[in-house]
Amino acid sequence: MLRMPTLATVYADTVRPAPTRQCMGATLRDDEIQIWSTSVLDLFPEFRSRKAKGLRLQDMKGIPTYSRLAKHLSKAEQRRLEDFKVAHAALLYLAAHTMTRTVLDWYAVYPIRTLEELPQWPSGKPYLPKEMTRKPLYFNLSHSWPLAVLAVTRVAECGVDVEVAEEELPWLDMCRHTMPPNEFQGVVNAPHPDRAFLKTWTLKEAVAKAVGLGLAWDFSSFSVQKNGAIADNGVVRNDLCVLPVPCPELQGSRKIFMAVGCKVAPNEMPAVRVHAFDIAQCPLKHNRQVTL
Repeated sequence: MLRMPTLATVYADTVRPAPTRQCMGATLRDDEIQIWSTSVLDLFPEFRSRKAKGLRLQDMKGIPTYSRLAKHLSKAEQRRLEDFKVAHAALLYLAAHTMTRTVLDWYAVYPIRTLEELPQWPSGKPYLPKEMTRKPLYFNLSHSWPLAVLAVTRVAECGVDVEVAEEELPWLDMCRHTMPPNEFQGVVNAPHPDRAFLKTWTLKEAVAKAVGLGLAWDFSSFSVQKNGAIADNGVVRNDLCVLPVPCPELQGSRKIFMAVGCKVAPNEMPAVRVHAFDIAQCPLKHNRQVTL
């Protein structure tokens, strides 16, 4: 049986209880990036067995946690949830988007979780308009079975990426197409090149999401420096930074890799704090519908 340790077990000295509606934005400081994480395996213990990957979505709909969380998604999100063919993908979507709406709702003037759709930039990256928040509020979501993570900050545009290592990853072929020569050599010469690849990949995807390009940015055109700075076509930029976020190792030598990027200079990168988020205990309530 594969048991996923929660990030709370690793960050026991920094994890704080989830804020309540009464304190709203008071717990998000102006000089930090918060990363909220949840695991589908904590929400739905039925999936702790390897055999659970074969469960159908129909099998999960009778579970109280599924029903309670699903009804708090927007109608558009509920339709997307119904479109999933396999249960584990649907549950990951459910956990990620419920967490996103709930956390953003803590830090906004209006109830974000009641929005039918979050507005998006032309690149497809969602954002919150200024009239919805007291102060600037930037966020980004990532998920990799069974984890979902959400980065939230008031500093600048941010990006987060999480990857749970697969047992057989074609890292060498991917490395050739996504890294310039200096990064490629660093990965293939590492003691564990597959892990070195995933660490580098999460750094690059996180910073690419911070600038709003995501996978549309040619990963082979830039590299990550040791201090977190970005060398774009050989020129070091002073407006981007990305850092790895330590994560626990799984049984069977599988690892979790996570990184967070921000549109700031490397010497201005804010503190990163990781929090465990228990969606199952979140008192989600709809009070009113808000439209933009």
